[in-house]
Amino acid sequence: LSAGGSGCKFCPMDWRLRGDKCYWVSTENKVWSKSRSDCGARGYPPILQEARAGQEFIKNLTQGSAHFWVGLSYPSAEKAWTWVNGSRLDQSRLPVSDPTEENNCGAVNGNQLNSRSCISGFQWICQRE
Repeated sequence: LSAGGSGCKFCPMDWRLRGDKCYWVSTENKVWSKSRSDCGARGYPPILQEARAGQEFIKNLTQGSAHFWVGLSYPSAEKAWTWVNGSRLDQSRLPVSDPTEENNCGAVNGNQLNSRSCISGFQWICQRE
């Protein structure tokens, strides 16, 4: 619950509020594509870390103890690092290690963004307005 200028904002049970968005953290591990599908089945995208979430909030949300999938991948050299909403990652604001053939999906650990193998099993974060 947050009291804002436009009234109170609520998040569903098990979701956490930050600013004008709600965040949900999984308790199980899945590969990147399945984590994206799970967020879609909930009706919301995987977290777009660049979108006002804030590094310290993400670190606190995940306890900084493991990797968590975010909505970022490196589909091809032409597209570079791209969020699931189609926007490109601004690496001057949020650097990520260079992708390899095996490591082309984005995961956050603490306040760092890392390239990881898309078939690794990690927890994930979904976001909603």
